[in-house]
Amino acid sequence: MTFVAPVVQDAPVEQEELLRSADLRLLPIAIAAWATALLVVLAPPAAAPVAVAAWVMTVAGLAVWRWLPARRRTLAAVVLLACAASGAVATHVAAALPARSAAVEFAVTGGRSVELSVDVTSKVELHGEALWFDGEAQRLSRGEQELVGTVPVTVSVSAEAVEGQRLDLGSAVIVSGTAQAGDGGDRAALVVFARGVDVIRGPFGPLDAAASLRDVFVERATALPAPGSMLLPGLAVGDTRAVTDELDAQMKATSLSHLTAVSGANCALVVGIAFGAAALCGASRGARIGLAAAALGGFVVLVTPEPSVIRAGTMAMIALLALALGRVGAGISLL
Repeated sequence: MTFVAPVVQDAPVEQEELLRSADLRLLPIAIAAWATALLVVLAPPAAAPVAVAAWVMTVAGLAVWRWLPARRRTLAAVVLLACAASGAVATHVAAALPARSAAVEFAVTGGRSVELSVDVTSKVELHGEALWFDGEAQRLSRGEQELVGTVPVTVSVSAEAVEGQRLDLGSAVIVSGTAQAGDGGDRAALVVFARGVDVIRGPFGPLDAAASLRDVFVERATALPAPGSMLLPGLAVGDTRAVTDELDAQMKATSLSHLTAVSGANCALVVGIAFGAAALCGASRGARIGLAAAALGGFVVLVTPEPSVIRAGTMAMIALLALALGRVGAGISLL
């Protein structure tokens, strides 16, 4: 009788094969885009030269593409895409720079009050006795002078000044007050300290429905015993208006303030529940993915599309796309 020992593959060999099979071609492109973004945001005057240089390199690379041997075309493609990504990032900043600079000069110089027509692009948060929100200013006026253009702003106004008005994401408002230039690297070109805010139009369509749902959720949650009732709206939909200054200070002291911020975990729960519910109903893979994507989109609207929410939602959509294409492994590389 002959005994044949089973062949066991060493774990290091499996790990080596896994690393070899990983597709990291998008990594240099992502690094180039992020590095360019860091440079042009911290040094905006460099945006135009960087954009020109990146696009010149892209065009030059395309011109010599046909002369490259086949074995070098993969590397050349990565370099060309990295240049194109850098050029796109720098071009975006360079295109926005003139309007930002003109708005800062117009609003800050002269020491006079300015009036702005603003579309609210974020949820309205209460910090102390002041409300803060982000928006896009479409028009700035100072006396008889007027400047028209889209400029990102951050607005602070006392809660009493907007009492009784429907101020939320999607509202159109008239803001009057003093302005100062935003810090370098901030999204907002101007920080406006408003004496008053007049809501010209409240949120509409899906934004109105989402705002009403958030209001009802906060109202029902705050009826529960404290302090859990103060945290529940933040944990579920990222609404922190029920969090008191004392509780906020306690959470920061214990490094728990991140609990009231919507993150990838929230998106993963929404997608997983929708996908699982569709599977239990016998839906096809395409229907399950479609339902999960729709649920994710609705959740993003509900919690408001802040940068962290958009980032988490985008990552979830990439994972769903990879699943739809049957290339689950490609999703990791794309992320």
